[in-house]
Amino acid sequence: MTEQTLDFGKTLTFKDGQTIYEEGHEADGVYLVTEGRVDLWRTVDGAFSFLATFDQGQIFGEASVIKRMPRSTTVRANGKARVLFIDGDSFHKSIKDPLIKHLVTSMAERLRERYVPKRELIQESDILMARRTKIKKKKHT
Repeated sequence: MTEQTLDFGKTLTFKDGQTIYEEGHEADGVYLVTEGRVDLWRTVDGAFSFLATFDQGQIFGEASVIKRMPRSTTVRANGKARVLFIDGDSFHKSIKDPLIKHLVTSMAERLRERYVPKRELIQESDILMARRTKIKKKKHT
């Protein structure tokens, strides 16, 4: 990873497959993809599950910073990627207007909730499939 400091953040460059941040870690800032692509992953039953790819111009990491919660995903560079890192305090200062803060917080909550149920749905689906298999076996015996 290489970095260049700017007035409003740092430009960071990542190699293909390099981890930008990991699920469960403290949220220290927000990222904006300025070049390349990044992939979002989530751990489900100990294995990584692909969620999305973000391209140039897309922001990630904001939900955890706004909610002051640990990261809900792992993000890795998909090819060479350059991102602008804005530390959490600077990000919070940039959205201090109450209306803007409410709007951004609401959107971040929706995004975060969108990923959390996915894990629960996968687990519930596995449980239902196991139950159906047991029921089918009982009917045939």
